[in-house]
Amino acid sequence: MAAPDELVALNDRLEGSKEARGVRGGLGRVKGPQQSPWGQGFFAAARAKWAPAGTDPLYRRFTRGPVLGGGEEQIWQAHAKATLLDAGGEMTWQELRDKVVARRHQDFAEGEDPDTSLWPWLALAHLPAEFLSEEDAMVRMDADD
Repeated sequence: MAAPDELVALNDRLEGSKEARGVRGGLGRVKGPQQSPWGQGFFAAARAKWAPAGTDPLYRRFTRGPVLGGGEEQIWQAHAKATLLDAGGEMTWQELRDKVVARRHQDFAEGEDPDTSLWPWLALAHLPAEFLSEEDAMVRMDADD
């Protein structure tokens, strides 16, 4: 369990980021200027835009995540096909995932330290749909591939 000092520090950080999130807790916006007494649309053109809350850690977490895809789909699929060929064309998805991740590790030179936290999901996400089965947990590659 966290020490009371850590909890107080966390509470202070969260309270500080609450202001940047805005009145209703929306991400990326801070409270804009006061509305005119004649309604929201009357001076809409004259009102300034809301400023983004780009320094808030919560905002950054939701808006700046890793970009999945981007040309790596072919690499993951090639590793999956090679792994399935080595296993005779059929494996459970858990075993396939682990072996594909191990193959992907071999792509990097010794000393390189890539972020591998998403690799198990990437290995599964890039499997071709025709390899998957709705009847069991096996991933199968056709003999034609």
